[in-house]
Amino acid sequence: AAPSSGLLAILAVARSGNAAIPPPEAMRLFETAAQQTDCAATDLMQDSFCRELVEVSRLWMGVAAYRGKNPAEAFRILRAVEGSPWKTWAAARQAFAEKSWSQAASQLRQAITAWRLGEPGVLSRTIDLLGPKPDPEEVSHEWAQAEFLGGNWAGALAASRLSIQRGSKNSYTWFIRARSEEMLGQTANAMEDYAKAAQAASGNRDSG
Repeated sequence: AAPSSGLLAILAVARSGNAAIPPPEAMRLFETAAQQTDCAATDLMQDSFCRELVEVSRLWMGVAAYRGKNPAEAFRILRAVEGSPWKTWAAARQAFAEKSWSQAASQLRQAITAWRLGEPGVLSRTIDLLGPKPDPEEVSHEWAQAEFLGGNWAGALAASRLSIQRGSKNSYTWFIRARSEEMLGQTANAMEDYAKAAQAASGNRDSG
Protein backbone atom coordinates (compact mmCIF):
# COMPACT_ATOMS: atom_id res chain seq x y z
CA ALA A 1 0.00 0.00 0.00
CA ALA A 2 1.11 3.59 -0.62
CA PRO A 3 2.40 5.51 2.41
CA SER A 4 -0.24 7.57 4.21
CA SER A 5 -0.34 11.35 4.03
CA GLY A 6 0.91 11.58 7.60
CA LEU A 7 3.93 9.39 6.94
CA LEU A 8 4.75 11.32 3.76
CA ALA A 9 4.61 14.58 5.71
CA ILE A 10 7.00 13.26 8.38
CA LEU A 11 9.42 12.10 5.69
CA ALA A 12 9.22 15.52 4.02
CA VAL A 13 9.91 17.35 7.30
CA ALA A 14 12.92 15.10 7.91
CA ARG A 15 14.30 15.85 4.45
CA SER A 16 13.71 19.59 4.80
CA GLY A 17 16.03 20.05 7.76
CA ASN A 18 16.43 23.74 8.61
CA ALA A 19 16.00 24.94 5.02
CA ALA A 20 13.87 28.06 4.50
CA ILE A 21 12.59 26.45 1.31
CA PRO A 22 12.50 22.62 1.35
CA PRO A 23 14.46 20.78 -1.34
CA PRO A 24 12.49 19.55 -4.38
CA GLU A 25 12.11 15.96 -3.14
CA ALA A 26 10.64 17.20 0.16
CA MET A 27 8.25 19.56 -1.65
CA ARG A 28 6.99 16.67 -3.78
CA LEU A 29 6.25 14.68 -0.62
CA PHE A 30 4.44 17.65 0.95
CA GLU A 31 2.35 18.12 -2.20
CA THR A 32 1.42 14.44 -2.33
CA ALA A 33 0.52 14.40 1.37
CA ALA A 34 -1.67 17.48 0.99
CA GLN A 35 -3.47 16.03 -2.04
CA GLN A 36 -4.02 12.48 -0.75
CA THR A 37 -5.54 13.29 2.65
CA ASP A 38 -6.07 9.53 3.17
CA CYS A 39 -5.66 9.58 6.93
CA ALA A 40 -8.31 6.95 7.62
CA ALA A 41 -6.31 4.39 5.67
CA THR A 42 -3.37 4.09 8.08
CA ASP A 43 -2.81 2.07 11.25
CA LEU A 44 0.53 3.76 11.97
CA MET A 45 -0.89 6.85 13.66
CA GLN A 46 -4.09 8.35 14.99
CA ASP A 47 -6.39 9.84 12.40
CA SER A 48 -6.30 13.22 14.17
CA PHE A 49 -2.49 13.29 14.18
CA CYS A 50 -2.42 12.38 10.50
CA ARG A 51 -4.76 15.29 9.72
CA GLU A 52 -2.47 17.64 11.64
CA LEU A 53 0.42 16.43 9.48
CA VAL A 54 -1.59 17.16 6.34
CA GLU A 55 -1.97 20.73 7.62
CA VAL A 56 1.79 20.82 8.22
CA SER A 57 2.28 19.87 4.56
CA ARG A 58 -0.03 22.63 3.37
CA LEU A 59 1.70 25.11 5.64
CA TRP A 60 5.13 24.26 4.22
CA MET A 61 3.76 24.62 0.68
CA GLY A 62 2.33 28.06 1.45
CA VAL A 63 5.39 29.44 3.19
CA ALA A 64 7.71 27.99 0.52
CA ALA A 65 5.60 29.72 -2.14
CA TYR A 66 5.97 33.06 -0.35
CA ARG A 67 9.70 32.65 0.14
CA GLY A 68 9.90 31.63 -3.51
CA LYS A 69 8.39 34.99 -4.52
CA ASN A 70 4.90 33.69 -5.35
CA PRO A 71 2.77 35.59 -2.81
CA ALA A 72 -0.57 35.03 -4.57
CA GLU A 73 -0.18 31.24 -4.38
CA ALA A 74 1.15 31.50 -0.83
CA PHE A 75 -1.85 33.46 0.39
CA ARG A 76 -4.26 31.11 -1.37
CA ILE A 77 -2.77 28.11 0.44
CA LEU A 78 -2.27 29.72 3.84
CA ARG A 79 -5.83 31.05 4.02
CA ALA A 80 -7.00 27.43 4.18
CA VAL A 81 -4.56 26.33 6.91
CA GLU A 82 -6.23 26.20 10.31
CA GLY A 83 -4.52 26.46 13.66
CA SER A 84 -1.37 28.34 12.67
CA PRO A 85 -0.24 31.96 13.12
CA TRP A 86 0.95 31.79 9.50
CA LYS A 87 -2.70 32.20 8.44
CA THR A 88 -2.93 35.45 10.42
CA TRP A 89 0.44 36.54 9.06
CA ALA A 90 -0.74 35.93 5.46
CA ALA A 91 -3.81 38.08 6.06
CA ALA A 92 -1.54 40.78 7.51
CA ARG A 93 0.72 40.74 4.46
CA GLN A 94 -2.32 41.15 2.21
CA ALA A 95 -3.54 44.08 4.33
CA PHE A 96 -0.03 45.56 4.11
CA ALA A 97 -0.10 45.30 0.30
CA GLU A 98 -3.44 47.13 0.35
CA LYS A 99 -1.91 49.82 2.63
CA SER A 100 -4.34 48.98 5.43
CA TRP A 101 -1.65 49.76 7.98
CA SER A 102 -3.74 49.46 11.14
CA GLN A 103 -5.20 46.10 10.13
CA ALA A 104 -1.78 44.80 9.06
CA ALA A 105 -0.20 45.90 12.33
CA SER A 106 -2.96 44.34 14.41
CA GLN A 107 -2.72 41.00 12.59
CA LEU A 108 1.08 40.95 12.68
CA ARG A 109 0.95 41.61 16.41
CA GLN A 110 -1.52 38.72 16.79
CA ALA A 111 0.76 36.38 14.84
CA ILE A 112 3.81 37.39 16.86
CA THR A 113 1.90 36.87 20.10
CA ALA A 114 0.75 33.43 18.94
CA TRP A 115 4.30 32.52 17.91
CA ARG A 116 5.53 33.92 21.23
CA LEU A 117 8.57 35.37 19.51
CA GLY A 118 9.54 37.14 22.69
CA GLU A 119 10.02 33.71 24.29
CA PRO A 120 12.34 31.70 22.02
CA GLY A 121 12.07 27.94 22.19
CA VAL A 122 8.40 27.84 23.22
CA LEU A 123 6.61 25.48 20.83
CA SER A 124 3.91 23.02 21.73
CA ARG A 125 1.64 22.09 18.83
CA THR A 126 2.41 19.69 15.99
CA ILE A 127 1.91 22.36 13.35
CA ASP A 128 4.40 24.64 15.15
CA LEU A 129 6.93 21.93 15.94
CA LEU A 130 7.04 20.45 12.42
CA GLY A 131 5.99 23.43 10.34
CA PRO A 132 8.21 26.23 9.00
CA LYS A 133 9.57 28.65 11.58
CA PRO A 134 9.17 32.41 11.26
CA ASP A 135 12.21 34.67 11.21
CA PRO A 136 11.67 36.67 14.43
CA GLU A 137 13.73 39.61 13.19
CA GLU A 138 11.91 39.78 9.86
CA VAL A 139 8.37 39.38 11.23
CA SER A 140 8.86 41.94 14.00
CA HIS A 141 10.34 44.35 11.42
CA GLU A 142 7.20 43.89 9.30
CA TRP A 143 5.13 44.73 12.37
CA ALA A 144 7.28 47.82 13.03
CA GLN A 145 6.81 48.97 9.42
CA ALA A 146 3.04 48.64 9.61
CA GLU A 147 2.83 50.54 12.90
CA PHE A 148 5.21 53.22 11.59
CA LEU A 149 3.38 53.75 8.30
CA GLY A 150 0.10 53.96 10.23
CA GLY A 151 1.50 56.64 12.53
CA ASN A 152 1.25 54.54 15.70
CA TRP A 153 4.51 55.66 17.29
CA ALA A 154 4.14 53.65 20.50
CA GLY A 155 3.40 50.51 18.51
CA ALA A 156 6.28 51.18 16.11
CA LEU A 157 8.64 51.68 19.03
CA ALA A 158 7.59 48.42 20.68
CA ALA A 159 7.88 46.49 17.41
CA SER A 160 11.25 47.96 16.40
CA ARG A 161 12.61 47.25 19.87
CA LEU A 162 11.56 43.61 19.51
CA SER A 163 13.17 43.36 16.06
CA ILE A 164 16.44 44.82 17.35
CA GLN A 165 16.28 42.56 20.41
CA ARG A 166 15.96 39.60 18.05
CA GLY A 167 19.13 40.63 16.18
CA SER A 168 18.07 43.08 13.47
CA LYS A 169 20.88 44.97 11.74
CA ASN A 170 18.44 46.61 9.31
CA SER A 171 19.07 50.36 9.20
CA TYR A 172 15.36 50.98 8.56
CA THR A 173 14.48 49.22 11.81
CA TRP A 174 16.83 51.54 13.69
CA PHE A 175 15.36 54.52 11.83
CA ILE A 176 11.82 53.48 12.79
CA ARG A 177 12.86 53.24 16.43
CA ALA A 178 14.61 56.62 16.28
CA ARG A 179 11.72 58.39 14.58
CA SER A 180 9.20 56.86 16.98
CA GLU A 181 11.27 57.98 19.96
CA GLU A 182 11.49 61.47 18.48
CA MET A 183 7.72 61.65 17.98
CA LEU A 184 7.19 60.44 21.56
CA GLY A 185 9.51 63.14 22.94
CA GLN A 186 12.41 60.81 23.74
CA THR A 187 14.93 63.11 22.09
CA ALA A 188 18.16 61.75 23.58
CA ASN A 189 17.28 58.17 22.69
CA ALA A 190 16.22 59.28 19.22
CA MET A 191 19.53 61.00 18.48
CA GLU A 192 21.44 57.92 19.61
CA ASP A 193 19.34 55.64 17.42
CA TYR A 194 19.56 57.93 14.38
CA ALA A 195 23.34 57.54 14.69
CA LYS A 196 22.97 53.76 14.90
CA ALA A 197 20.71 53.79 11.84
CA ALA A 198 23.41 55.67 9.92
CA GLN A 199 26.04 53.19 11.11
CA ALA A 200 23.90 50.25 10.06
CA ALA A 201 23.29 51.79 6.64
CA SER A 202 27.02 52.39 6.19
CA GLY A 203 27.79 48.83 7.26
CA ASN A 204 25.27 47.43 4.79
CA ARG A 205 26.85 49.43 1.96
CA ASP A 206 30.32 48.28 2.99
CA SER A 207 29.28 44.60 3.10
CA GLY A 208 27.44 44.90 -0.22
